[in-house]
Amino acid sequence: AATAARVAALLAFSAVARQERLAGLVLNGDGEQDFPPTRTLDGALHLLRAVIAPLATTQSPHLELASLERLDRGVERGSSIYLISDFQHFDERQLSVLRHLAERCELTAVHIVDPAEEQLTAIGRTRFRAPDGKLYVVDTDDPRLRERYAALMAERTSTLQRSLLGAGVDVVRIHTHDDVM
Repeated sequence: AATAARVAALLAFSAVARQERLAGLVLNGDGEQDFPPTRTLDGALHLLRAVIAPLATTQSPHLELASLERLDRGVERGSSIYLISDFQHFDERQLSVLRHLAERCELTAVHIVDPAEEQLTAIGRTRFRAPDGKLYVVDTDDPRLRERYAALMAERTSTLQRSLLGAGVDVVRIHTHDDVM
């Protein structure tokens, strides 16, 4: 979330500095907030306050198909759109909407990646709670498990990137441990 907020701030301040219109859709885990187009610093700050606000729920926000469809209907041809996300809940249904958006707009997916999503750190037997609430004990010292995890995550990332690029969406990957600039 912190890396996504930094990316959003850089894009927002860049738009304001160039006197371009800036609008936003912020997902807060409980729904979404729509921010109408603005060219002012005050408007950009209003948007960024929503970006850095604590989540209203413990559920991780993700881009729903309905949100993408509203974006597709509301955006002007030729707009630049930046989707800032970890893309954990991305699926094929969203791809057709993104393809349509990419035909009319400059669409960039800013993929936020945490190193823990790429490599499982060897920290011994560890408890993990799944999104459905189930508790699992995993032996992270098992080298075969770490290899399988790394291979699975590399394939997932490759599939996501191929899908987005195939839909005409530019992709930028930003790791949470790297400088956003």
